[in-house]
Amino acid sequence: MNPGYPFAAILLLVTAGLCLCLGLAVVRTHREVLARQFSWFMLTVALYAAGYAWELSSADLASMKAALRFEYLGAPFATIFWLEMAYGYSWQRQLPPLTRAGLWLTPLLTMGIALTNELHHLFYADLAYTRVAGMTIARIAHGPWYYVHFAYVNVCFLAGNFFFLRAWRLAQPLYRKQAAVMLAGSCIPWGGYMLYLAGWSPYGLDLTPFGLSLTGIIAATAVWYLGFLNIIPVARDAVLECIKDGVIVLDRRSRVIDFNASAARFFPELGARPLGFD
Repeated sequence: MNPGYPFAAILLLVTAGLCLCLGLAVVRTHREVLARQFSWFMLTVALYAAGYAWELSSADLASMKAALRFEYLGAPFATIFWLEMAYGYSWQRQLPPLTRAGLWLTPLLTMGIALTNELHHLFYADLAYTRVAGMTIARIAHGPWYYVHFAYVNVCFLAGNFFFLRAWRLAQPLYRKQAAVMLAGSCIPWGGYMLYLAGWSPYGLDLTPFGLSLTGIIAATAVWYLGFLNIIPVARDAVLECIKDGVIVLDRRSRVIDFNASAARFFPELGARPLGFD
């Protein structure tokens, strides 16, 4: 580590720790498949952010290469967990097993190729670094597999955005805020990645781990304050709203997570409070 530890690295370490804590908190309080996917997403983001903090504070090329290998224990998998979560939220079912296996093939190969890059240089054709504002900034010549990874990441982000957009369009206004927050959150790292690839990021920083950390915190806000993991936004319309009696849905901890229009007429205060209240 360098004596002058860069502020950007400290920020990444703080957000990595926060993402890890939020992911563990969710998996301890929720048992849904979406909750497990969310927690794994947060873990992969934490690994990526911590690895990039290590990279920025590297003292030499060997340390930087070790940091890059550490990053790719998490970086290839963040997008697949996000995609699975978006699909499950939008369609209320999980991806078919064969589709899921096919989608996992590319990130697994990416991790293996990144970890063994010194043997074949398929991911990074060449690596060097410069010191800028107290940070170690990698100067990378990309190998052929990097472009496969680039295409895969973009397809996953676009597909995830499509699924959240679908959920937003089909859900009643009560639930649209959840999908809108998740959709906005998913655009942040994608935008940062594009700025980095275009050479427009400050000091040449890779903005993706910063963006993913912010996305994780935004998603956690949707979990705790908007009931993201507690309710099903699309399919519920076909069930609850056709029931003429008032229906109030509680979770395992007796919190209100849903109600239909008939219940709102009987209890007007239901619409005045955010979902998840006792």
